[in-house]
Amino acid sequence: EGYAMDWNLKEKGMFVSGDTKGELHIWNPNQDGTWSITPQFHTAAGSVEDLHWSPTEKTVFAAGDCSGRLSIYDTRAPNRAMLSHTLQESGSDINVISWNHIVANLLATGNDEGELAVWDLRHFSSKSGALEPLARFSHTSPMTSVEWHPTDESML
Repeated sequence: EGYAMDWNLKEKGMFVSGDTKGELHIWNPNQDGTWSITPQFHTAAGSVEDLHWSPTEKTVFAAGDCSGRLSIYDTRAPNRAMLSHTLQESGSDINVISWNHIVANLLATGNDEGELAVWDLRHFSSKSGALEPLARFSHTSPMTSVEWHPTDESML
């Protein structure tokens, strides 16, 4: 069962999908109209809640899961996340992700507790301890959508 997907804007026809079992698949179109589907990644937490391709790198995408973990994957390095952090210590789902199309090191996430946060990937290493977002906003209900403004890098 599919749950999350995102089209790759840098690689025509390619998309990534995630399911409730935590499996991530890369889909590539074939000349004959069929698809090549590669099960390259698996999250440890279970259900994939949202996916978003990098706006600048055709092989890099972000995945948010039901344990509050945000992971960055590169299709050239199958079966492991390049970066991964639990952003929601409460275990709240990361419902939505949006990668800034102007400033490629900024990601926004929204969770079940109504929190919207902006993260700087330059400070998102596997060696760092607890991460603090650049900005955090509270909402009264779960976040179900987030998107950066197309021409203003500072506006969600």
